[in-house]
Amino acid sequence: GAWVSVGEVISERYRVLEELGRGGMSRVYSAMDQEFDERVALKILLPRSDADGRDEERLLQEVRVCRRISHPNVVRVFDFGRFGDGVFITMELMEGRTLQATVQIDGALSFAQTHAVLGDVLSGLGDPPRRRVRHRALKPANVFMTSAGAKVMDFGIARAEDADPELMRTGHVVGSPMFMSPEQLEGKAVDARSDLYSLGVLTFFVLAGREPFTGTTATALALKHLGELPPTLASFR
Repeated sequence: GAWVSVGEVISERYRVLEELGRGGMSRVYSAMDQEFDERVALKILLPRSDADGRDEERLLQEVRVCRRISHPNVVRVFDFGRFGDGVFITMELMEGRTLQATVQIDGALSFAQTHAVLGDVLSGLGDPPRRRVRHRALKPANVFMTSAGAKVMDFGIARAEDADPELMRTGHVVGSPMFMSPEQLEGKAVDARSDLYSLGVLTFFVLAGREPFTGTTATALALKHLGELPPTLASFR
């Protein structure tokens, strides 16, 4: 079951309204910030998701990175806190759906739609305060589609140049294998080119309506990224 329940008040401030989604290490809820009387997204780290505290530190890293950013194409992060054995962050509550869901429901985007989405994503990733930060988890599920355009979210495994080197150490692979660069899949050091590779895979996904590779395991996907060329878009249109 969920770690928190509807109606529960977190940190004597955030009243949980409903669950919005869940991932490998967290769950997201809509909540009412009772201090400012406004709705926010509440991201809860799953209990005991790791033994050494790295998941908690990664969530804290998301707050450190995102609080530096104020850009219309990046989801804003507001607060970080602890309750019981858990940790949470509060974020801007989005109205709409992710790019992943948009393609799955509506199908591949047109070239014009893709141009608009990529423009928004690149604007968010290239904003001057962010030039020293790599996202490292760029994928359609981390791009939110709103009436005002696309917004990049979830910098939980982003790396700033002043990030803890042990947390983001070389040889430690974190992220979604389908959209990761070869060097990231191999656990090597990454720079801005890694995000560029992930953006290329994302672009293929929105234009083709599917990922360039398939595989039953993360290892199988990694081998395809490392050694195979993707199919042509023409084969899907």
